[in-house]
Amino acid sequence: MTVVKHLACGGLWLLASLAAAEPLIKPTAIDWLLDCPLPSADRLAADVVERTQCGSVSVPRDYAAPRQGTLRLYVTRVGARQPLSRQGVIFVHAGLPPPKNGVGTFALQLASRWSANATQAYRSLLERYDVVELSARALDQTTQVEYAARDMEYVRDQLGDAQLYYLGNADATRLGNRYAVLFPERVARMVL
Repeated sequence: MTVVKHLACGGLWLLASLAAAEPLIKPTAIDWLLDCPLPSADRLAADVVERTQCGSVSVPRDYAAPRQGTLRLYVTRVGARQPLSRQGVIFVHAGLPPPKNGVGTFALQLASRWSANATQAYRSLLERYDVVELSARALDQTTQVEYAARDMEYVRDQLGDAQLYYLGNADATRLGNRYAVLFPERVARMVL
């Protein structure tokens, strides 16, 4: 009878510890898609396509009045070439209007040029960092730039990274600058 009691106690302990355990992959507000609607995948490197994830996330349309509805933004992530040596994510933005299908083509283009760029810094970046592109709002108004910076902060938090690495071209330099003003403690490195 004591063996049965010990097994029952052990089973209850195991169930209690499993219920209190954190999941291996924490749930996020990002809805990851099973299939990525990639633009003309024939031009993309096969290994880039294999490492690409697409999803969407809802953010407030107006952060000053969050009850006025939400906006759905697309997230494109190209995983690091060496996932076991992964050091984080780098957000990229081309500074152009968002694509119609939502897929972040700038992230895909950067990751696809791996073999063409011989610099060690570029290769290290793509080997150790996920490249993430968020379909930002139009960056032609100051309030939209601030909201886009808040969108980036929200997605950074959902991805679970403590700090943000950022590469921005053209109008996206204003986005990176605004993010640094709003969240200086979250900035690791930026190239503007």
